[in-house]
Amino acid sequence: MDADPPHMGVKIPRLITITDLETCSRQEERSIRNADGYREPRKGGTGTEFVVRAQACAGWFATPMRMRRVLEWLDTEGFLDHGRDRTATRSNMWAQKQVTWPDGTRVRSIAIYLPRGLADLTLDG
Repeated sequence: MDADPPHMGVKIPRLITITDLETCSRQEERSIRNADGYREPRKGGTGTEFVVRAQACAGWFATPMRMRRVLEWLDTEGFLDHGRDRTATRSNMWAQKQVTWPDGTRVRSIAIYLPRGLADLTLDG
């Protein structure tokens, strides 16, 4: 039985900027340094990959524990793309990885892969 996704404790203090690499202009792609993240079709497969700056993602939650619960749920469901084993410590570093962004910078990020796109996040009846 799948666990319900944690949905409490998300705060949106400002407009979140996620650049869609499939539809953005060259100017938007060049200004990706100002974006919180980006989304693009998964290279070599189906589905969508969302990459978000770890620091920006942390700001979306009222507490680090709430962020951790979301990351753990994503990991349990197989949606979190990370290179480390989950740890028992309070740190969320296990969920982060260095990602080369489209502008060539390497950014500590949270990478989420949804094989069916956002449909993967819907709750089944």
